[in-house]
Amino acid sequence: MNFLKKHADLITGAAIALFVFLIAFIFQGFAKYGLSAPFCYAGGDEFSGLVTSKLLKEQGWFWFNDRLGAPFGADSLDFPANLLLNFDLLVAKIISLFTSDAVVALNLRYLLIFPMCGISAYCVLRTLKINRVLSVFGSVMFSLTPFIFYRSTQHISLSACYFIPLSVLLCIWASESDPDDYLKFGKSFFKNR
Repeated sequence: MNFLKKHADLITGAAIALFVFLIAFIFQGFAKYGLSAPFCYAGGDEFSGLVTSKLLKEQGWFWFNDRLGAPFGADSLDFPANLLLNFDLLVAKIISLFTSDAVVALNLRYLLIFPMCGISAYCVLRTLKINRVLSVFGSVMFSLTPFIFYRSTQHISLSACYFIPLSVLLCIWASESDPDDYLKFGKSFFKNR
């Protein structure tokens, strides 16, 4: 019983992650069609997600692709927006270590957005001292936001909104503290939240 009290937030976070993963898995049709069928195959931006998944498996990272951009290859460093997707690409790289199928990797990457959103929202709500029941409800509601379902794999970098709660927490911390504390760079800068 003492273990449950001590690790209640950890157990609750794991339960939230499992619950929203299963909801997304079932309601998005993966339970019926499996992970090896492309979730979206409309000829749009989802192809870039498939290319990225394939490159991460075959070439290690996705900055350069000798199969695209003839005659010299495609250099993704020319697009600065790609530099903002490092965490998403790290998740995709970890997934690519366990599967060789680019479609499965992209579908898993999409499905993992739901639990990561739930966990980040729950952690932020608990950090703000919100009641556990309300934190669970809020994190489940945030992780099952229609926006994620609408963007799906077509715009997977937009679907990945798990940093929004952390950004809100940062804004709250910044508004609560004295501006001199976080605008002054010195030895005490890193001691602040």
